[in-house]
Amino acid sequence: MDMLRNSACIKLFAELEISGDCIVYAGSGVGKGGYGRITVASNGERRSYSTHRLAYELKHGDLPSGVLVRHTCHNPACVRPSHLKMGSDFDNARDRVDAGRCAPQDGAKNGNAKLTEDERLDVIRRRERGETLKSIAADYGVHFSTISVIAKRGR
Repeated sequence: MDMLRNSACIKLFAELEISGDCIVYAGSGVGKGGYGRITVASNGERRSYSTHRLAYELKHGDLPSGVLVRHTCHNPACVRPSHLKMGSDFDNARDRVDAGRCAPQDGAKNGNAKLTEDERLDVIRRRERGETLKSIAADYGVHFSTISVIAKRGR
């Protein structure tokens, strides 16, 4: 283990706390999304480590590049080795969806939606009765292409 990584490990173990079933990094370095980060420097060289990846590699050895360390506990600050497993971007995205931490992107649940779910159902009913896209769009103040997409998906 190189000197910088050894220093990072020492900093990691000095800043651990128990939080429920997790062991969390409670140091000052917190990256995007609440993930712990440790930055160390020696002889003009500076390196930053993700705490959960560092903890995983201490237990299981080095990871190939491009491989992620995933949290089975869904706590980004957790470094407990039994809560960490390696995987791909796809595995990580699936974990997020399975845990309900991913906002649905379809229909009225999308943050950019122009119409509510009730309005969407009304659009579908009106199209089934033969109303034009333009007349429905005018009632809702949206472009007719928005109404077209809703009507096509509603079938």
